[in-house]
Amino acid sequence: MKDILISMIICTYNREDLLEGAILSLVNQSLPSDQYEILIVDNNSTDSTKEITDSFIDHHPNHSIRYILEKTSGVGYARKTGALEASGKYVGFLDDDGKADAYYLENADKAIRSFTDGLLSFGGPIYPFYLASKPDWFKDEYEIRTWGNELKWLEMGAYLAGSNMFFLKEVFLKVSKNSETLGPRAEQMAFGEDTILFENFKTGYPENQVLYIPDLIVYHAVPEIKMTLNYILKRRYSIGCSAFERIILTEKKNIYLQLFLHGAYLLWQVLIFVFSIFQYRHWQQWVVEKFGPVAKSIGFLMTLFKVPLKFTNR
Repeated sequence: MKDILISMIICTYNREDLLEGAILSLVNQSLPSDQYEILIVDNNSTDSTKEITDSFIDHHPNHSIRYILEKTSGVGYARKTGALEASGKYVGFLDDDGKADAYYLENADKAIRSFTDGLLSFGGPIYPFYLASKPDWFKDEYEIRTWGNELKWLEMGAYLAGSNMFFLKEVFLKVSKNSETLGPRAEQMAFGEDTILFENFKTGYPENQVLYIPDLIVYHAVPEIKMTLNYILKRRYSIGCSAFERIILTEKKNIYLQLFLHGAYLLWQVLIFVFSIFQYRHWQQWVVEKFGPVAKSIGFLMTLFKVPLKFTNR
């Protein structure tokens, strides 16, 4: 087999209803199939994930598609296993509920070949596709992940979402340290696994930046449950929990200082929440946009006090 430039990795757990669409989007690319490979990393699913992957392998012999089982629960473990198994010079990641644009890999290939001095990390925007009708109050921006419509190098603190990111393989294996302990495990709702990658990237490669490519487009599924206040607030709360775990893990900051800063921030956000109700046509938007930061701070503080609530991801 000729040298592969890009290995696309889909890490999955019990997503048989959406996995087929994710794989199909990578099979139906404008880039010739002999220029990339697709790795499906099964994070110990109990559904028909393997059968779905095997079917693609059988029906698309011109594509290099591989099934890999990672029994240790956690997207960080699955990603690292996929990267270790990858044949490509670059590894790209697509979530199992995502769909890549038809020119996705062609645009990625062009970007890599355009930077002859070496491109260490890059990615693009993520837009939603809905599996149910949107409530009147639900905004597209709640599910859009973008840094605009222009090609740019991202500044410090601006990170990519994990369902649309690429790394030079050797770089990913370095920056993924500590990432295994963060992020979702099986059905557990948790976050931080993407942020820590880019924080490690900034630390390990301070002279380099992440390239944002607006034409490198991924779409991700938004089911009905994700358009409910209950889910959104649980998500914001869980982001706060994961933020504390990430900060303590990577930065070793003073716990008492964190208590003071986030306690003060929580009080400030509560005041904003109370006095901003009349700015909104829909009260649900008020809750999402103004109580969301409150829920995040509560999650951070409850984790600090070692009494966090745990929620499922679906």
